[in-house]
Amino acid sequence: MIKNNYYFLHGFLGDENYFSKLKKQLNDRPSTGIVYSPSLFSSQTHSRLTAKHGFGEWAVNFNEVVKQKSKENNVLIGYSMGGRLGVHAFLADPSLWSRCFFVSSNPGLIKTQEKMARMAWEDGWCYQIDNKSWFEFIRLWNRQAIFDQCSDIRPEKQHYDINLLKLALKNWSLTKHKIDLNLINNKKLHWLVGEIDVKYQNIFKQLKSAYQLEQVATVSGVGHRFHLDLSHISSNS
Repeated sequence: MIKNNYYFLHGFLGDENYFSKLKKQLNDRPSTGIVYSPSLFSSQTHSRLTAKHGFGEWAVNFNEVVKQKSKENNVLIGYSMGGRLGVHAFLADPSLWSRCFFVSSNPGLIKTQEKMARMAWEDGWCYQIDNKSWFEFIRLWNRQAIFDQCSDIRPEKQHYDINLLKLALKNWSLTKHKIDLNLINNKKLHWLVGEIDVKYQNIFKQLKSAYQLEQVATVSGVGHRFHLDLSHISSNS
């Protein structure tokens, strides 16, 4: 039996447990080989896979890790910031990946006039991390408009290296997520967007119009945050 290998990349303030439901479902299938999900913001993670490296260098590092673990039938699943990382991993070596699923993830559509505001936004969150209690920082993070109608997250501080969180806001910034958008119209790439995630529904509406992007699926009844299960990746294979 040919087995599929699954590689997961969580978003900001996530960890390897973010995909726990889907990982359990996959591990119960005889067709599943490797299931790998690094914690990107932990001091225990190999430094090659942390935000000490920008998109390009990180993508090469990650692909090398994948090649050491499995040679083919590799499936990449990335959420939000992890989706941005995943796009770079795919573009660095498209032949390595059989399919990619990017969830609630900006493919790189940011206008020039938006970049300064985005950089100020990132600086502001670094300030909050340094100057607010962890509880207050998380409370403010959950209050962002994009998380309206989403469940709050309550991550515990001890699971994170604070310096890596701040580096991620800088080195994995949307302002540095520069790719040729013509390259994302690829049949291997699948984009999942919550039905009530208004911001990202608008982003992909623009992309569909400008780049004839077809591999986009709306997930009913959810916003920016939602937990994947097998139905999401099976129906978009």
